[in-house]
Formats: sequence, C-alpha cells, structure tokens
Amino acid sequence: LDSVPVTNGTFSVMFSDSEPEYISVGIMDVKGELRPSGSEGLFYCELDKYLIGPHKEGIPDTAIVVLKDVYNDTININSEIYEDTFNFNVSEIGGSSPGSVVFTSPNPAGFQNGVSYCTFYDTESETLEVYVDPRNYDLFRNSGLIERAFYSGIEEFDRLFAVYAQSIQVGVLSLNCSIPVDGNVEITLFDIVGRKIYSKEVNLKKGVYRFTRDKLPSGIYYINVRYKGRFDSKKVVLFR
Repeated sequence: LDSVPVTNGTFSVMFSDSEPEYISVGIMDVKGELRPSGSEGLFYCELDKYLIGPHKEGIPDTAIVVLKDVYNDTININSEIYEDTFNFNVSEIGGSSPGSVVFTSPNPAGFQNGVSYCTFYDTESETLEVYVDPRNYDLFRNSGLIERAFYSGIEEFDRLFAVYAQSIQVGVLSLNCSIPVDGNVEITLFDIVGRKIYSKEVNLKKGVYRFTRDKLPSGIYYINVRYKGRFDSKKVVLFR
C-alpha cells in the first residue's frame, strides 16, 4: 500500500509472512519522516508436535514437529539457517541405566517441507519425557514437552499393534497406526450418533501409518481400527 487513511489517530494494515522470521516495519508520515524512528515485527509459527510408535523397549519411536500457520495449514519451508533447527531431548524417569536412549536419526534436525522429526529407541523399560527444543525460541510457539510415555518390555510380537490419536484435534482429523507385520487394516469412522461416514480396508506393510480426513464438520467422532483379529477404538473431538 502507498498510503492508508488515519481515523481518530489510528490506522491498521494487515500483511503476512510465509515463514517465521524477524522483519522490519517502517511507517512514514506525509513529510516522509519515519514514525516511530524504527520498529520490528516478529512472525510466529505454531508447532504441532506429537510422538508415534509402540513405546516398546528396543523398538524405534518417532517424534514429529509440524509447522502450522494460524489457519492450521502446514507451512512448507525447508531449514536453511541455524535458527530453523531443533534439538529433540529425552528425560529418563525410573530406569536403572542412565543413557539408555539411542537416537537413530540426526539430532538436531531441520525442517523439510515444514516437517521435522527424530527417531529413537530405549534399551530398557522406563518412563520417558520427550521434548522439542528450538535453537531459537523467539520464532516458535508450543515448544517443550511432546509426550510422557511409558516404555515397556516386549512380551509378544503381535502386541506391537497400536493406534494413537489426540483426543482433541483442530481442522483435520488424524490418527497414527503401528503394525508389526504386513496385513490388512480396516479403518471405520463413525459420528456421535453412530452413522458410518467412512470405511476402508487397506493392505499395509510393517510400520507406522498416518490416516487423515479433512472437510469434516466439528463434532465427536469414533475411529475403529481392526488388524489380524485385534481391535482398537479412539474417540476424537474435532473443531473447525
């Protein structure tokens, strides 16, 4: 804008930035003088952070951080400078061997298409607190604790089937499913009155998968997952 009207001594201008960073904001009066003498603005990104995996001794889990804007859309940027990276930290509680957590991916980690992640496993049974620690706290909101999870020993291989979903979600309904061996997985979605609004059976390879559904109205949903005779159900409150 070349100029904006002033009403009762007040005016406003809206603009946006596609990534978190410091910017300089200059305002000049009709005489061309800078008012005030100088100022800076700071654009924040929200961090959508979560932990997926079986939380089992010796089996890798993944901590994920996604950059989101005020509309809950992912900001697809790649880390280019030191301030864009994160440390993933893990605190061990109740274990007998300090330093039993092993990181299996680069840490600190940067962003690729707005997503940063770190994989690790624990060699003993204990409680872990997983944190995300930005190199520059001034640029990001919602840092800190990702999840507190109990890591237990493995009794049976097929017990590694697990379903994870945040109980309160915004914008897009999502769920993570971990399966120990290849097989068919049936996912069914119901609304609060029991109407089936989505159902699909897919053949998946061993690993962790993310299921999402967008354009759903706000409300309470139940996600049912079946795999090799196992069943799990999650209740999710979705806000638009």
